Amino acid sequence: MAPKYPEFEPWGDTFRRWMERADEPGCYIPRTTFTLGKLDPAVWHAVSSPEPLTEEWVGWANIFGLTVDDPASSRPIYRDQSVVKIKGEYTFWMGRIGPGVIFIDNIKRSQNPTNPYMSEFTKAIYESHFPLESLRCVIVSTVIQKETRPFIRDHIYKPREGLEYPPKEPQTWVSPSPEFCGILGTPIGKVVAAFILCAYGQGVKRIPRIVTFRTGIAEYNLRFDIEDV
Repeated sequence: MAPKYPEFEPWGDTFRRWMERADEPGCYIPRTTFTLGKLDPAVWHAVSSPEPLTEEWVGWANIFGLTVDDPASSRPIYRDQSVVKIKGEYTFWMGRIGPGVIFIDNIKRSQNPTNPYMSEFTKAIYESHFPLESLRCVIVSTVIQKETRPFIRDHIYKPREGLEYPPKEPQTWVSPSPEFCGILGTPIGKVVAAFILCAYGQGVKRIPRIVTFRTGIAEYNLRFDIEDV
């Protein structure tokens, strides 16, 4: 059967099968041993600072069942994280981490083959403070990537009667639906799927659903849930 979204759905379905099946052939993403300690401080600048979630994100954390900061404590459990290449081509990872969740806020990787992949940065940054087994979801905030955003806007939402863009209510796309595979096959979806593969290997963890939800006036976000295979 021909894919409903031929530009991205086939790739998404391929990544889905790589995650879910230990013996699925063709996976080119190995387990990574990369850590932040392997970065040359003369080339890379890494920052980690405790910061509480904003009020808006506390609301979403409660909805999603994530751990929130204890108001009685002066020590936030969430951390702002960034890694920026300060020499050579512009490459960076910016986001936040907390118990069970990674927020990817802004990422860019130049094509220099010596640069770690964004999936490797994601794994190394979370693992620097929390065990990988504790991770429950990855949230990509304010999606602006030039292929991912228009695909969701023009193909996932517009053809579906009753769904507005940006979404007023969270919408859940369940594996292996064409919409799920389409989103997973976008450049943003592939970064998260590659993170699962390089962090855990094949046949260990999977993404069972993707949730699209809105913050602010016109910002939308993606939540990738993670569970055991």
